[in-house]
Amino acid sequence: MSKEYPDETPEDLSAEVVRLCIMKAMHYLQYSDRTEYQLRQKLKEGEFPPSAIDEAVDYVKSFHYIDDRRYAESYIRVSKERKSIREIREGLRNRGIDRELADVVLEEAFPDEVSVVKKQAERKYGAALKEDRKVREKAVRYFSSRGFSYSVIRKALDELDFPEESEE
Repeated sequence: MSKEYPDETPEDLSAEVVRLCIMKAMHYLQYSDRTEYQLRQKLKEGEFPPSAIDEAVDYVKSFHYIDDRRYAESYIRVSKERKSIREIREGLRNRGIDRELADVVLEEAFPDEVSVVKKQAERKYGAALKEDRKVREKAVRYFSSRGFSYSVIRKALDELDFPEESEE
């Protein structure tokens, strides 16, 4: 960034820095969807001035190359089968998604937590949940560590209905 261009005016240099910043932003966004926060952090690492970063972010936003709402919806869609709302909310916060936006998107998109726990419990523990108290306690600890509330876990485990083994 500290190159000198003796024949150029400060305005020309500024325009060139903005152009380079935009190119860096486009390259970064080429591989994966990112949040505005993630893009700004990456451009800061490139030691671009804040004004150039602002212009680059405005440019990519104008073409909808970054969209925090779209990112949050995609993140939730990928995570909802194996994470609790609390874990997803934390993941969104760590990626720079505004708390209000995260709450709105979570309310719209997140399935009933009880059904998530039921589905995972059936897959992970099967019929042993009904037969063995230790397995049930293990499941409670597992889901609790994943951020599900005790009431959601208990309701899900109580609702599990395993078919009775028929004796032939």
